[in-house]
Amino acid sequence: MPGGEAVSTVSNTEKLICIDQTYMVPERIPVLTLRDLVFFPGQIQPLTIGRPFSLNSLKKALKNQGYLLFLAQKDNETQNPLEKDIYKTGVVSKILETTWLPNGHAEVVFQGIERAISEDLDCSGTSFTAKILPFPLKPVKEMRAKDMALIQEVHQFFIEYHTLQRRYSEKDQSPILSTNDLIGSSRFISQSLDIKVQEKQELLKEQDISTCYHSLRDILEREISILSSPLDTATEPITTNTSAKAFGPEESSTQTQQEMFPKDHEWVQMASKITLASLPHHVSERAHRELDRLKNIGPMTPESAVIRNYLDWLTELPWTSKKI
Repeated sequence: MPGGEAVSTVSNTEKLICIDQTYMVPERIPVLTLRDLVFFPGQIQPLTIGRPFSLNSLKKALKNQGYLLFLAQKDNETQNPLEKDIYKTGVVSKILETTWLPNGHAEVVFQGIERAISEDLDCSGTSFTAKILPFPLKPVKEMRAKDMALIQEVHQFFIEYHTLQRRYSEKDQSPILSTNDLIGSSRFISQSLDIKVQEKQELLKEQDISTCYHSLRDILEREISILSSPLDTATEPITTNTSAKAFGPEESSTQTQQEMFPKDHEWVQMASKITLASLPHHVSERAHRELDRLKNIGPMTPESAVIRNYLDWLTELPWTSKKI
């Protein structure tokens, strides 16, 4: 891993299970609990890890292929959560890069892989572990006209929501949506919504893609109505807390945090695009290698333009196989 700590290989005696038809993950993995944040499959995000039991989980994951299970806390004020304080449905994630800080904390870039239900959660030691039961979102078996109408409506609502949100944020990240990847698009919308943890957790738990899109439509209609209301000039503009969620869920709210990658917004956006492109495994590995090069050489070099063009071309190719 560029600039980070290497991940060890898995033990020969440990049982592996297949996640997302690609990843072979140990059946029992470390658990990392998140405050004020729900992680989604496909999400690539840097987080600052600071609580002792979370650091222990991170170290265990680094020694065993770099996989862990993200579970959201029910109450973000709880410093030392027990099993009753944690949601059971979470996301199996992989460590992409780790940087250790002088204060003993860690800045880590994670990639969400697939939903999973935690079983036999062990909170007895200095870190949490759990057995994982894969919980993939069920696709639409047969696409009907009303299903497509709902999907297009939700995508249009999200573009409108995104436009309204930009009034309150300096970030300008264009939505990446596709009717050819409904699961990926629904997850991207879900992770982008600035709503309460409980509501995001319900989106994460949805059984199938149709129910998920119905829920997204209701939420987006409500949020658009709120954002469309006239601004009260007597109050400060509403600001989203995405940055705080992304870079400091493990830290005290009183501690000032700086963005981990102030120059790498394009890197994170391109990483998300690669994930949503559903590339074959060997192509995805090559894309991430080029992405690491882009991050290391900086945005102003001539080589960076070549890499960006290559990655754009790679992610736009029709990788989904067709029967002929």
